[in-house]
Amino acid sequence: MTTRVASFFSESKITRIVGQRTLWRAQMIQREAIENVEASDDRVTATVRGSLPYRTELWVDEKLRPNYSCTCPQGDDGKFCKHCAALALTLHENSNSPIVGAPQKDPQSSPAPEIVNYVESLSREELVNIVLDASTRDGVTAQRIVLQKSTGTLRATLDVKLWRSQITAAFGPKSRFIDYRAAPHWAQNILGLIEELRDAIDDGSAGDAIGLLEHAFTRTERAMQHIDDSDGWITMIAGDIGDAHLRACQRARPAPKGLARRLVGFELDYDLDTFRGAAEPYAEVLGDEGIKEYRRLIKEAQARVDVDTTGGWSSPMFRIRHACIGIALATGDIEELITQLTTEPMLPTDCLVIVNALMAADRVTEAIEWAHRGLNAPKSLEQHRRELRDRLVGILIDRGDLDEARAVLLQGFQSSPSPESLRRYLAACTDHQRAAERRALLEWLEQRAATEHPAPQSANDLTRILLAEGEIDAAYDAASRFGCGIDLRHTLARAIEKSRPREAIALHQLEIDELIDRKKRQDYQSAAALLERVRRLYEACDAEAEWTTYVGAVAAIHKAKSSFIAILRQRHITSLS
Repeated sequence: MTTRVASFFSESKITRIVGQRTLWRAQMIQREAIENVEASDDRVTATVRGSLPYRTELWVDEKLRPNYSCTCPQGDDGKFCKHCAALALTLHENSNSPIVGAPQKDPQSSPAPEIVNYVESLSREELVNIVLDASTRDGVTAQRIVLQKSTGTLRATLDVKLWRSQITAAFGPKSRFIDYRAAPHWAQNILGLIEELRDAIDDGSAGDAIGLLEHAFTRTERAMQHIDDSDGWITMIAGDIGDAHLRACQRARPAPKGLARRLVGFELDYDLDTFRGAAEPYAEVLGDEGIKEYRRLIKEAQARVDVDTTGGWSSPMFRIRHACIGIALATGDIEELITQLTTEPMLPTDCLVIVNALMAADRVTEAIEWAHRGLNAPKSLEQHRRELRDRLVGILIDRGDLDEARAVLLQGFQSSPSPESLRRYLAACTDHQRAAERRALLEWLEQRAATEHPAPQSANDLTRILLAEGEIDAAYDAASRFGCGIDLRHTLARAIEKSRPREAIALHQLEIDELIDRKKRQDYQSAAALLERVRRLYEACDAEAEWTTYVGAVAAIHKAKSSFIAILRQRHITSLS
Protein backbone atom coordinates (compact mmCIF):
# COMPACT_ATOMS: atom_id res chain seq x y z
CA MET A 1 0.00 0.00 0.00
CA THR A 2 2.93 2.34 0.63
CA THR A 3 4.88 1.33 -2.45
CA ARG A 4 5.21 4.87 -3.77
CA VAL A 5 6.42 6.33 -0.48
CA ALA A 6 8.80 3.39 -0.02
CA SER A 7 10.43 4.08 -3.38
CA PHE A 8 11.26 7.62 -2.27
CA PHE A 9 12.55 6.48 1.12
CA SER A 10 14.64 3.53 0.00
CA GLU A 11 16.84 1.59 2.42
CA SER A 12 20.02 2.95 0.84
CA LYS A 13 18.72 6.52 1.05
CA ILE A 14 17.83 6.13 4.73
CA THR A 15 21.37 4.91 5.46
CA ARG A 16 22.88 7.76 3.46
CA ILE A 17 20.80 10.46 5.19
CA VAL A 18 21.06 9.51 8.84
CA GLY A 19 24.39 7.68 9.15
CA GLN A 20 25.10 4.39 10.86
CA ARG A 21 24.63 5.32 14.51
CA THR A 22 21.24 6.93 13.99
CA LEU A 23 20.25 3.94 11.85
CA TRP A 24 21.03 1.54 14.71
CA ARG A 25 18.87 3.63 17.04
CA ALA A 26 16.11 3.76 14.44
CA GLN A 27 16.13 -0.03 14.16
CA MET A 28 15.63 -0.34 17.92
CA ILE A 29 12.70 2.08 17.74
CA GLN A 30 11.25 0.17 14.78
CA ARG A 31 11.13 -3.01 16.84
CA GLU A 32 9.44 -1.56 19.93
CA ALA A 33 7.95 1.91 19.68
CA ILE A 34 5.87 2.48 16.52
CA GLU A 35 2.12 2.62 16.97
CA ASN A 36 -1.04 3.73 15.16
CA VAL A 37 0.40 3.43 11.65
CA GLU A 38 -1.82 4.88 8.93
CA ALA A 39 -0.68 4.37 5.34
CA SER A 40 -1.72 5.23 1.82
CA ASP A 41 0.13 5.18 -1.47
CA ASP A 42 1.51 8.71 -0.99
CA ARG A 43 1.66 9.10 2.79
CA VAL A 44 2.38 7.18 5.98
CA THR A 45 1.91 8.50 9.52
CA ALA A 46 2.45 6.96 12.95
CA THR A 47 2.99 7.63 16.62
CA VAL A 48 6.64 6.93 17.47
CA ARG A 49 7.47 6.73 21.15
CA GLY A 50 10.66 8.39 22.38
CA SER A 51 10.97 10.49 25.53
CA LEU A 52 7.41 11.46 24.56
CA PRO A 53 5.02 10.15 21.90
CA TYR A 54 5.89 11.93 18.64
CA ARG A 55 3.73 12.28 15.54
CA THR A 56 5.86 11.28 12.57
CA GLU A 57 4.92 11.50 8.90
CA LEU A 58 6.43 10.67 5.50
CA TRP A 59 4.80 11.70 2.24
CA VAL A 60 5.32 12.49 -1.43
CA ASP A 61 3.99 15.87 -2.64
CA GLU A 62 2.35 16.77 -5.94
CA LYS A 63 5.75 17.56 -7.46
CA LEU A 64 6.97 14.06 -6.56
CA ARG A 65 9.29 15.31 -3.85
CA PRO A 66 9.82 13.29 -0.66
CA ASN A 67 8.85 15.09 2.56
CA TYR A 68 8.97 14.25 6.23
CA SER A 69 8.06 15.72 9.59
CA CYS A 70 8.26 14.81 13.24
CA THR A 71 7.23 16.62 16.40
CA CYS A 72 10.48 15.71 18.18
CA PRO A 73 13.19 18.37 18.75
CA GLN A 74 15.24 17.32 15.72
CA GLY A 75 12.11 17.15 13.60
CA ASP A 76 11.24 20.70 14.60
CA ASP A 77 14.65 21.72 13.26
CA GLY A 78 13.72 20.20 9.90
CA LYS A 79 16.01 17.19 10.28
CA PHE A 80 15.34 13.63 9.16
CA CYS A 81 15.38 12.28 12.72
CA LYS A 82 15.65 8.74 14.09
CA HIS A 83 11.84 8.60 14.39
CA CYS A 84 11.45 9.40 10.67
CA ALA A 85 14.12 6.79 9.91
CA ALA A 86 12.34 4.19 12.06
CA LEU A 87 9.04 4.83 10.29
CA ALA A 88 10.76 4.68 6.91
CA LEU A 89 12.24 1.31 7.85
CA THR A 90 8.74 -0.08 8.39
CA LEU A 91 8.13 0.44 4.68
CA HIS A 92 10.75 -2.26 4.11
CA GLU A 93 9.90 -4.47 7.08
CA ASN A 94 9.33 -7.49 4.86
CA SER A 95 13.06 -7.64 4.17
CA ASN A 96 14.60 -10.92 5.31
CA SER A 97 17.40 -9.18 7.18
CA PRO A 98 18.11 -5.76 8.67
CA ILE A 99 19.66 -2.94 6.68
CA VAL A 100 22.75 -2.76 8.82
CA GLY A 101 25.37 -5.21 7.62
CA ALA A 102 25.96 -6.44 4.14
CA PRO A 103 24.04 -4.65 1.41
CA GLN A 104 20.75 -6.38 0.86
CA LYS A 105 20.21 -8.21 -2.38
CA ASP A 106 17.34 -6.90 -4.43
CA PRO A 107 14.39 -9.27 -4.18
CA GLN A 108 14.20 -11.34 -7.31
CA SER A 109 10.83 -11.34 -8.96
CA SER A 110 9.51 -14.59 -10.35
CA PRO A 111 10.45 -15.17 -13.99
CA ALA A 112 7.75 -14.58 -16.56
CA PRO A 113 5.82 -17.72 -17.59
CA GLU A 114 7.12 -17.49 -21.16
CA ILE A 115 10.72 -17.60 -19.85
CA VAL A 116 9.93 -20.63 -17.67
CA ASN A 117 8.38 -22.41 -20.64
CA TYR A 118 11.35 -21.56 -22.83
CA VAL A 119 13.94 -22.81 -20.33
CA GLU A 120 12.02 -26.03 -19.74
CA SER A 121 12.03 -26.66 -23.49
CA LEU A 122 15.85 -26.45 -23.78
CA SER A 123 18.04 -29.53 -24.11
CA ARG A 124 20.80 -30.32 -21.64
CA GLU A 125 23.45 -29.20 -24.12
CA GLU A 126 21.70 -25.88 -24.72
CA LEU A 127 21.44 -25.25 -20.94
CA VAL A 128 25.14 -26.04 -20.42
CA ASN A 129 26.09 -23.57 -23.16
CA ILE A 130 23.97 -20.83 -21.56
CA VAL A 131 25.54 -21.42 -18.13
CA LEU A 132 29.08 -21.44 -19.55
CA ASP A 133 28.38 -18.23 -21.45
CA ALA A 134 27.05 -16.60 -18.26
CA SER A 135 30.19 -17.64 -16.39
CA THR A 136 32.40 -15.89 -18.94
CA ARG A 137 30.37 -12.67 -18.55
CA ASP A 138 29.86 -12.74 -14.76
CA GLY A 139 32.85 -13.20 -12.44
CA VAL A 140 30.71 -14.31 -9.50
CA THR A 141 29.04 -16.98 -11.59
CA ALA A 142 32.44 -18.14 -12.78
CA GLN A 143 33.68 -18.40 -9.21
CA ARG A 144 30.69 -20.22 -7.81
CA ILE A 145 29.41 -22.71 -10.40
CA VAL A 146 31.51 -25.80 -11.02
CA LEU A 147 30.48 -29.40 -11.71
CA GLN A 148 32.06 -31.70 -9.10
CA LYS A 149 32.25 -35.02 -10.94
CA SER A 150 33.72 -36.97 -8.05
CA THR A 151 30.53 -36.66 -6.05
CA GLY A 152 28.18 -36.48 -8.97
CA THR A 153 26.57 -33.30 -7.57
CA LEU A 154 26.75 -29.61 -8.23
CA ARG A 155 29.14 -28.00 -5.80
CA ALA A 156 30.14 -24.36 -5.52
CA THR A 157 33.93 -23.88 -5.48
CA LEU A 158 35.98 -20.75 -5.33
CA ASP A 159 38.84 -19.41 -7.38
CA VAL A 160 40.85 -18.73 -4.22
CA LYS A 161 43.50 -16.64 -5.96
CA LEU A 162 40.89 -14.42 -7.59
CA TRP A 163 38.89 -14.05 -4.38
CA ARG A 164 42.00 -13.21 -2.39
CA SER A 165 42.92 -10.44 -4.83
CA GLN A 166 39.35 -9.10 -4.72
CA ILE A 167 39.42 -8.94 -0.93
CA THR A 168 42.79 -7.17 -0.96
CA ALA A 169 41.52 -4.66 -3.53
CA ALA A 170 38.33 -4.01 -1.56
CA PHE A 171 40.28 -3.04 1.56
CA GLY A 172 42.69 -0.89 -0.44
CA PRO A 173 46.31 0.02 0.33
CA LYS A 174 47.49 1.48 3.63
CA SER A 175 48.39 4.70 1.86
CA ARG A 176 44.73 5.33 1.00
CA PHE A 177 42.93 7.02 3.89
CA ILE A 178 39.17 6.37 4.02
CA ASP A 179 37.40 9.45 5.38
CA TYR A 180 34.05 9.51 7.17
CA ARG A 181 31.97 10.10 4.04
CA ALA A 182 33.66 7.38 2.03
CA ALA A 183 33.57 4.82 4.85
CA PRO A 184 30.01 3.48 4.25
CA HIS A 185 30.65 2.70 0.57
CA TRP A 186 34.04 1.16 1.40
CA ALA A 187 32.54 -0.99 4.15
CA GLN A 188 29.53 -2.13 2.17
CA ASN A 189 31.76 -3.42 -0.63
CA ILE A 190 33.60 -5.56 1.89
CA LEU A 191 30.41 -6.68 3.63
CA GLY A 192 29.07 -7.72 0.23
CA LEU A 193 32.11 -9.93 -0.36
CA ILE A 194 31.67 -11.52 3.06
CA GLU A 195 28.03 -12.21 2.27
CA GLU A 196 29.08 -13.91 -0.98
CA LEU A 197 31.55 -16.03 0.99
CA ARG A 198 28.77 -16.96 3.39
CA ASP A 199 26.69 -18.12 0.42
CA ALA A 200 29.68 -20.11 -0.83
CA ILE A 201 29.96 -21.82 2.56
CA ASP A 202 26.34 -22.94 2.30
CA ASP A 203 26.96 -24.09 -1.27
CA GLY A 204 29.77 -26.42 -0.24
CA SER A 205 32.96 -24.32 -0.35
CA ALA A 206 33.51 -23.97 3.39
CA GLY A 207 37.12 -25.19 3.20
CA ASP A 208 38.13 -22.55 0.66
CA ALA A 209 36.22 -19.86 2.55
CA ILE A 210 38.14 -20.38 5.82
CA GLY A 211 41.44 -19.11 4.43
CA LEU A 212 39.77 -16.25 2.58
CA LEU A 213 37.95 -15.11 5.71
CA GLU A 214 41.19 -15.24 7.68
CA HIS A 215 42.82 -13.12 4.97
CA ALA A 216 39.92 -10.66 5.24
CA PHE A 217 40.33 -10.54 9.02
CA THR A 218 44.02 -9.72 8.67
CA ARG A 219 43.12 -6.90 6.29
CA THR A 220 40.46 -5.65 8.70
CA GLU A 221 43.07 -5.37 11.46
CA ARG A 222 45.34 -3.35 9.19
CA ALA A 223 42.47 -1.15 8.02
CA MET A 224 42.04 0.32 11.52
CA GLN A 225 45.08 2.49 10.77
CA HIS A 226 43.67 4.14 7.65
CA ILE A 227 39.92 4.69 8.12
CA ASP A 228 37.73 7.14 10.01
CA ASP A 229 35.65 4.52 11.78
CA SER A 230 33.36 6.86 13.73
CA ASP A 231 30.32 4.78 12.78
CA GLY A 232 31.82 1.43 13.80
CA TRP A 233 32.19 -0.22 10.40
CA ILE A 234 35.36 -2.08 11.43
CA THR A 235 33.54 -3.74 14.31
CA MET A 236 30.71 -4.74 12.00
CA ILE A 237 33.04 -6.17 9.36
CA ALA A 238 35.09 -8.07 11.95
CA GLY A 239 31.90 -9.46 13.52
CA ASP A 240 30.58 -10.69 10.17
CA ILE A 241 33.93 -12.31 9.41
CA GLY A 242 33.95 -14.03 12.81
CA ASP A 243 30.42 -15.41 12.35
CA ALA A 244 31.16 -16.66 8.83
CA HIS A 245 34.50 -18.17 9.89
CA LEU A 246 32.93 -20.22 12.70
CA ARG A 247 30.22 -21.38 10.33
CA ALA A 248 32.80 -22.42 7.74
CA CYS A 249 34.84 -24.32 10.32
CA GLN A 250 31.74 -26.14 11.54
CA ARG A 251 31.08 -27.24 7.95
CA ALA A 252 34.61 -28.02 6.76
CA ARG A 253 36.14 -29.40 10.01
CA PRO A 254 39.72 -28.19 9.41
CA ALA A 255 42.72 -29.91 11.06
CA PRO A 256 42.30 -29.19 14.82
CA LYS A 257 45.92 -28.36 15.61
CA GLY A 258 46.31 -25.99 12.67
CA LEU A 259 43.06 -24.24 13.51
CA ALA A 260 44.12 -23.90 17.16
CA ARG A 261 47.40 -22.28 16.12
CA ARG A 262 45.68 -19.75 13.90
CA LEU A 263 43.02 -18.90 16.50
CA VAL A 264 45.65 -18.37 19.19
CA GLY A 265 47.50 -16.05 16.82
CA PHE A 266 44.36 -14.00 16.19
CA GLU A 267 43.59 -13.88 19.90
CA LEU A 268 47.03 -12.86 21.15
CA ASP A 269 48.46 -10.77 18.33
CA TYR A 270 45.49 -8.76 17.04
CA ASP A 271 43.77 -5.73 18.58
CA LEU A 272 40.34 -6.71 17.29
CA ASP A 273 38.55 -8.90 19.83
CA THR A 274 36.63 -10.99 17.28
CA PHE A 275 38.42 -14.18 18.34
CA ARG A 276 38.81 -13.34 22.05
CA GLY A 277 38.08 -16.46 24.09
CA ALA A 278 37.74 -18.40 20.83
CA ALA A 279 38.28 -21.79 22.45
CA GLU A 280 34.70 -21.74 23.74
CA PRO A 281 32.72 -21.17 20.50
CA TYR A 282 35.15 -23.39 18.53
CA ALA A 283 35.25 -26.16 21.15
CA GLU A 284 33.27 -28.69 19.09
CA VAL A 285 35.38 -28.07 15.99
CA LEU A 286 38.67 -28.17 17.90
CA GLY A 287 37.82 -31.34 19.82
CA ASP A 288 40.12 -32.74 22.49
CA GLU A 289 43.15 -32.59 20.20
CA GLY A 290 42.63 -28.94 19.25
CA ILE A 291 41.85 -27.82 22.82
CA LYS A 292 45.00 -29.56 24.06
CA GLU A 293 47.06 -27.70 21.43
CA TYR A 294 45.29 -24.45 22.29
CA ARG A 295 46.16 -24.88 25.98
CA ARG A 296 49.80 -25.72 25.17
CA LEU A 297 50.22 -22.61 23.02
CA ILE A 298 48.66 -20.33 25.64
CA LYS A 299 50.91 -21.76 28.37
CA GLU A 300 53.95 -21.17 26.19
CA ALA A 301 52.86 -17.58 25.58
CA GLN A 302 52.27 -17.07 29.29
CA ALA A 303 55.77 -18.31 30.11
CA ARG A 304 57.27 -15.74 27.74
CA VAL A 305 55.47 -12.77 29.31
CA ASP A 306 56.69 -10.94 32.38
CA VAL A 307 54.24 -9.99 35.14
CA ASP A 308 51.91 -7.48 33.55
CA THR A 309 51.91 -4.07 35.21
CA THR A 310 49.80 -2.14 32.71
CA GLY A 311 46.51 -3.97 33.13
CA GLY A 312 45.36 -2.56 29.80
CA TRP A 313 42.92 -4.32 27.54
CA SER A 314 45.60 -4.76 24.87
CA SER A 315 48.32 -6.04 27.19
CA PRO A 316 49.67 -9.59 26.69
CA MET A 317 48.48 -10.84 30.08
CA PHE A 318 44.98 -9.47 29.52
CA ARG A 319 44.74 -11.43 26.28
CA ILE A 320 46.22 -14.56 27.80
CA ARG A 321 43.77 -14.34 30.70
CA HIS A 322 40.81 -14.20 28.32
CA ALA A 323 42.23 -17.10 26.34
CA CYS A 324 42.37 -19.12 29.58
CA ILE A 325 38.77 -18.15 30.32
CA GLY A 326 37.77 -19.43 26.88
CA ILE A 327 39.57 -22.73 27.50
CA ALA A 328 37.87 -23.12 30.90
CA LEU A 329 34.47 -22.54 29.30
CA ALA A 330 35.27 -24.94 26.46
CA THR A 331 36.21 -27.72 28.86
CA GLY A 332 33.54 -27.01 31.48
CA ASP A 333 36.21 -26.41 34.16
CA ILE A 334 34.24 -24.09 36.45
CA GLU A 335 36.90 -23.94 39.16
CA GLU A 336 39.51 -22.79 36.62
CA LEU A 337 36.98 -20.30 35.24
CA ILE A 338 36.45 -18.81 38.69
CA THR A 339 40.20 -18.71 39.29
CA GLN A 340 40.78 -16.75 36.10
CA LEU A 341 37.88 -14.35 36.60
CA THR A 342 38.81 -13.56 40.21
CA THR A 343 42.41 -12.60 39.47
CA GLU A 344 41.19 -9.00 38.97
CA PRO A 345 38.35 -6.94 40.49
CA MET A 346 35.17 -8.50 39.18
CA LEU A 347 32.42 -6.85 37.20
CA PRO A 348 28.80 -8.03 36.98
CA THR A 349 29.58 -9.28 33.46
CA ASP A 350 32.27 -11.59 34.90
CA CYS A 351 29.83 -12.93 37.48
CA LEU A 352 27.27 -13.54 34.75
CA VAL A 353 29.74 -15.81 32.96
CA ILE A 354 30.18 -17.79 36.18
CA VAL A 355 26.43 -17.90 36.81
CA ASN A 356 25.74 -19.29 33.35
CA ALA A 357 28.46 -21.93 33.74
CA LEU A 358 27.12 -22.98 37.15
CA MET A 359 23.56 -23.19 35.83
CA ALA A 360 24.75 -25.39 32.95
CA ALA A 361 26.23 -27.69 35.61
CA ASP A 362 22.95 -27.57 37.62
CA ARG A 363 24.69 -25.85 40.57
CA VAL A 364 21.79 -23.46 41.17
CA THR A 365 22.50 -22.37 44.74
CA GLU A 366 26.06 -21.36 43.86
CA ALA A 367 24.81 -19.53 40.76
CA ILE A 368 22.44 -17.45 42.91
CA GLU A 369 25.27 -16.60 45.33
CA TRP A 370 27.53 -15.43 42.49
CA ALA A 371 24.71 -13.38 40.98
CA HIS A 372 24.22 -11.52 44.27
CA ARG A 373 27.98 -11.00 44.50
CA GLY A 374 28.02 -9.45 41.05
CA LEU A 375 25.08 -7.15 41.77
CA ASN A 376 26.88 -5.84 44.85
CA ALA A 377 30.18 -5.28 43.02
CA PRO A 378 31.47 -1.75 43.76
CA LYS A 379 31.77 0.88 41.02
CA SER A 380 29.85 -1.18 38.49
CA LEU A 381 27.59 0.40 35.88
CA GLU A 382 23.84 -0.18 35.84
CA GLN A 383 24.02 -1.38 32.24
CA HIS A 384 26.33 -4.18 33.40
CA ARG A 385 24.15 -5.07 36.39
CA ARG A 386 20.89 -5.17 34.43
CA GLU A 387 21.62 -8.35 32.46
CA LEU A 388 22.89 -10.13 35.56
CA ARG A 389 19.81 -9.01 37.51
CA ASP A 390 17.50 -10.32 34.80
CA ARG A 391 19.31 -13.65 34.83
CA LEU A 392 19.01 -13.91 38.59
CA VAL A 393 15.32 -13.01 38.55
CA GLY A 394 14.71 -15.70 35.92
CA ILE A 395 16.50 -18.30 38.05
CA LEU A 396 14.54 -17.32 41.16
CA ILE A 397 11.20 -17.42 39.35
CA ASP A 398 12.00 -20.85 37.86
CA ARG A 399 12.81 -22.03 41.39
CA GLY A 400 9.56 -20.57 42.75
CA ASP A 401 11.22 -17.88 44.90
CA LEU A 402 8.87 -15.09 43.80
CA ASP A 403 9.36 -12.92 46.89
CA GLU A 404 13.14 -12.97 46.46
CA ALA A 405 12.76 -12.18 42.76
CA ARG A 406 10.67 -9.11 43.63
CA ALA A 407 13.27 -8.07 46.21
CA VAL A 408 15.99 -8.21 43.56
CA LEU A 409 13.90 -6.08 41.18
CA LEU A 410 13.16 -3.61 43.98
CA GLN A 411 16.86 -3.31 44.68
CA GLY A 412 17.38 -2.65 40.98
CA PHE A 413 14.86 0.19 40.99
CA GLN A 414 16.28 1.76 44.13
CA SER A 415 19.86 1.62 42.85
CA SER A 416 18.90 3.06 39.45
CA PRO A 417 15.38 4.51 39.31
CA SER A 418 13.99 4.68 35.79
CA PRO A 419 10.71 4.09 33.98
CA GLU A 420 12.01 0.70 32.87
CA SER A 421 13.16 -0.50 36.32
CA LEU A 422 9.84 0.65 37.82
CA ARG A 423 7.85 -1.28 35.20
CA ARG A 424 9.94 -4.38 35.76
CA TYR A 425 9.34 -4.31 39.49
CA LEU A 426 5.63 -3.59 39.24
CA ALA A 427 5.20 -6.38 36.66
CA ALA A 428 6.46 -8.82 39.30
CA CYS A 429 3.89 -7.61 41.85
CA THR A 430 0.39 -8.97 42.15
CA ASP A 431 -2.56 -6.92 40.92
CA HIS A 432 -3.46 -6.22 44.54
CA GLN A 433 0.05 -4.97 45.37
CA ARG A 434 0.77 -2.93 42.24
CA ALA A 435 -0.98 0.39 42.95
CA ALA A 436 0.24 0.63 46.53
CA GLU A 437 3.81 -0.30 45.58
CA ARG A 438 3.88 2.29 42.79
CA ARG A 439 2.64 5.01 45.13
CA ALA A 440 5.19 4.06 47.79
CA LEU A 441 8.10 4.14 45.35
CA LEU A 442 7.13 7.54 43.94
CA GLU A 443 6.85 8.88 47.50
CA TRP A 444 10.29 7.44 48.23
CA LEU A 445 11.70 9.27 45.21
CA GLU A 446 10.01 12.52 46.28
CA GLN A 447 11.57 12.22 49.72
CA ARG A 448 15.00 11.69 48.21
CA ALA A 449 14.54 14.61 45.82
CA ALA A 450 13.61 16.89 48.71
CA THR A 451 16.77 16.07 50.66
CA GLU A 452 19.41 15.88 47.90
CA HIS A 453 21.70 18.90 47.54
CA PRO A 454 23.02 19.82 45.05
CA ALA A 455 22.46 18.09 41.65
CA PRO A 456 19.01 16.61 42.29
CA GLN A 457 19.39 13.31 40.44
CA SER A 458 16.37 11.89 42.25
CA ALA A 459 14.34 14.87 41.06
CA ASN A 460 15.34 14.07 37.49
CA ASP A 461 14.43 10.41 38.02
CA LEU A 462 11.04 11.35 39.45
CA THR A 463 10.23 13.78 36.64
CA ARG A 464 11.37 11.34 33.95
CA ILE A 465 9.23 8.52 35.39
CA LEU A 466 6.15 10.71 35.61
CA LEU A 467 6.64 11.88 32.02
CA ALA A 468 6.98 8.28 30.83
CA GLU A 469 3.81 7.37 32.73
CA GLY A 470 1.93 10.18 30.97
CA GLU A 471 1.45 12.23 34.16
CA ILE A 472 2.55 15.50 32.56
CA ASP A 473 1.20 17.93 35.16
CA ALA A 474 2.65 15.88 38.01
CA ALA A 475 6.01 15.84 36.23
CA TYR A 476 5.94 19.63 35.87
CA ASP A 477 5.02 20.06 39.53
CA ALA A 478 7.89 17.78 40.58
CA ALA A 479 10.37 19.68 38.40
CA SER A 480 9.09 23.00 39.79
CA ARG A 481 9.49 21.82 43.38
CA PHE A 482 12.77 19.95 43.14
CA GLY A 483 14.43 21.20 39.92
CA CYS A 484 15.54 19.20 36.89
CA GLY A 485 18.47 18.97 34.46
CA ILE A 486 18.77 20.94 31.23
CA ASP A 487 18.04 18.03 28.87
CA LEU A 488 15.01 16.93 30.87
CA ARG A 489 13.77 20.52 31.07
CA HIS A 490 13.74 20.59 27.26
CA THR A 491 11.58 17.44 27.12
CA LEU A 492 9.31 18.75 29.84
CA ALA A 493 8.76 22.04 28.02
CA ARG A 494 7.45 20.22 24.97
CA ALA A 495 5.29 17.94 27.08
CA ILE A 496 3.41 20.81 28.78
CA GLU A 497 2.85 22.95 25.68
CA LYS A 498 -0.85 22.09 25.47
CA SER A 499 -1.71 22.04 29.16
CA ARG A 500 0.58 24.86 30.33
CA PRO A 501 1.62 26.97 27.33
CA ARG A 502 2.80 29.91 29.43
CA GLU A 503 5.09 27.72 31.52
CA ALA A 504 6.32 26.02 28.33
CA ILE A 505 7.23 29.42 26.88
CA ALA A 506 9.28 30.25 29.96
CA LEU A 507 11.19 26.96 29.78
CA HIS A 508 11.82 27.35 26.04
CA GLN A 509 13.13 30.88 26.57
CA LEU A 510 15.74 29.57 28.99
CA GLU A 511 16.90 27.09 26.37
CA ILE A 512 16.96 29.75 23.64
CA ASP A 513 19.30 31.87 25.76
CA GLU A 514 21.59 28.89 26.36
CA LEU A 515 21.72 28.02 22.64
CA ILE A 516 22.54 31.58 21.58
CA ASP A 517 25.28 31.85 24.20
CA ARG A 518 27.11 28.88 22.66
CA LYS A 519 27.86 31.09 19.62
CA LYS A 520 27.89 28.28 17.07
CA ARG A 521 25.95 28.37 13.82
CA GLN A 522 24.28 25.04 14.44
CA ASP A 523 23.07 26.29 17.84
CA TYR A 524 21.85 29.51 16.22
CA GLN A 525 19.76 27.39 13.85
CA SER A 526 18.33 25.42 16.77
CA ALA A 527 17.55 28.64 18.66
CA ALA A 528 15.74 30.03 15.61
CA ALA A 529 13.66 26.84 15.26
CA LEU A 530 12.76 27.06 18.94
CA LEU A 531 11.80 30.72 18.53
CA GLU A 532 9.34 29.68 15.82
CA ARG A 533 7.88 27.17 18.25
CA VAL A 534 7.57 29.85 20.92
CA ARG A 535 5.82 32.13 18.43
CA ARG A 536 3.17 29.45 17.87
CA LEU A 537 2.68 29.16 21.63
CA TYR A 538 2.22 32.92 21.99
CA GLU A 539 -0.32 32.80 19.16
CA ALA A 540 -2.16 29.98 20.92
CA CYS A 541 -2.37 32.22 23.98
CA ASP A 542 -3.65 35.16 21.86
CA ALA A 543 -0.55 37.07 22.92
CA GLU A 544 0.97 38.17 19.60
CA ALA A 545 1.93 41.54 21.08
CA GLU A 546 3.97 39.83 23.79
CA TRP A 547 5.70 37.76 21.08
CA THR A 548 6.61 40.91 19.17
CA THR A 549 8.08 42.47 22.32
CA TYR A 550 9.98 39.29 23.22
CA VAL A 551 11.52 38.59 19.82
CA GLY A 552 12.40 42.29 19.44
CA ALA A 553 14.28 42.12 22.73
CA VAL A 554 16.12 38.95 21.66
CA ALA A 555 17.18 40.57 18.38
CA ALA A 556 18.27 43.78 20.11
CA ILE A 557 20.31 42.01 22.78
CA HIS A 558 22.12 39.83 20.21
CA LYS A 559 22.30 42.29 17.31
CA ALA A 560 26.11 42.03 17.30
CA LYS A 561 25.84 38.35 16.39
CA SER A 562 25.48 38.89 12.65
CA SER A 563 25.19 35.17 11.79
CA PHE A 564 22.34 34.72 14.25
CA ILE A 565 20.50 37.83 13.03
CA ALA A 566 20.91 36.66 9.42
CA ILE A 567 19.27 33.34 10.32
CA LEU A 568 16.38 35.14 11.99
CA ARG A 569 15.83 37.29 8.87
CA GLN A 570 16.09 34.27 6.59
CA ARG A 571 13.39 32.47 8.59
CA HIS A 572 11.25 35.67 8.75
CA ILE A 573 11.48 35.77 12.53
CA THR A 574 12.70 39.36 12.57
CA SER A 575 13.28 42.11 10.00
CA LEU A 576 16.11 43.69 12.00
CA SER A 577 18.93 44.71 9.65
